Amino acid sequence: MKIFLLWVVVLLPLWGVAQTTVTANRVVIKDSLSLNGKWINRFNTDSAPETNSVQTISSDAVLKKYIDRVAGGGISTTELSKMMKNPDVLEVKVSLWTKARVAPSLNFTLNFLSSDGIKSTCNVYGKYSIDYFTVYGKPPFSLYAAIPNATSDSTLSVSVASQERPTSTGAFQNYANYVLFKPGDTAIITADQLRGNVLIYVKAGVRTSLDNSLIYINEKITNRSSTQSIYVSKPNSGTLALMPGQEISQRHLLQIRSGYGSYNISAATFFKAPGGEYLASYPNSKALRCKVYRNGVLKSTKDLSAFMDDNFSIPLDATWTDCEIIVEDI
Repeated sequence: MKIFLLWVVVLLPLWGVAQTTVTANRVVIKDSLSLNGKWINRFNTDSAPETNSVQTISSDAVLKKYIDRVAGGGISTTELSKMMKNPDVLEVKVSLWTKARVAPSLNFTLNFLSSDGIKSTCNVYGKYSIDYFTVYGKPPFSLYAAIPNATSDSTLSVSVASQERPTSTGAFQNYANYVLFKPGDTAIITADQLRGNVLIYVKAGVRTSLDNSLIYINEKITNRSSTQSIYVSKPNSGTLALMPGQEISQRHLLQIRSGYGSYNISAATFFKAPGGEYLASYPNSKALRCKVYRNGVLKSTKDLSAFMDDNFSIPLDATWTDCEIIVEDI
């Protein structure tokens, strides 16, 4: 009898634990919970269950958010249409217009930053004459690149141009820059407000045997207008395009073969289309004032009249070491 009572005392609590159902308004578990032999120590409340451990349980709401995010569910027709018309990406095309002897020396990285903080890097190698990249994030984007000229006897030029669409009637580049530099030097390329499409060209220029026609100039060009885009063409080189509020500050190599050259300044009306595109079209719709500083001293001033397709030409020679151009609303 004593032995029987002992077994009853031992087995009864175990049977009670196995069969007990607990009903409560709240249950507090300080460490972890065992379900069918599996320990659970966390309930997931975010929408990224792919990063959770095996000891985590995700609710059905969390799983739904995750499936919507990875499969594209939960997007309205309007949102889908907007994404297709104005996707949050930057399409980048890089073309290397160099000869076979120059191409192998080209090796640089394009660093992009979206307005929502996404960083992207694109590596460019000379063995490919053309390359395409897609940069993700919320526009507009900014760009930084250090491009060395590792040749021994050839100048290099780099041009960067941004446009909402590759081609648009009456539309001009939102941003454009062009820089020429000698062997052994490095071009520092910076740009902001990039949207849609970016075209980057690297070309082999003239041999440095023509060094008597090549002079470096420190150029700073600022567009202080709130409504007009400006365009600056430089001697024997490309055109700069700046949207309202933009600025370019760089060291540029000028080709002045006849001893003289000139900067030519014009302007266009900047506007934002209903679809969100940045566009510009001639002529300028507001009067502008151009100030030109030669080696730190005010050289000349000219006003560009509205709706007159006006322009301003600035003569240059080898005595220029610094050129600052400021364009502002009148």
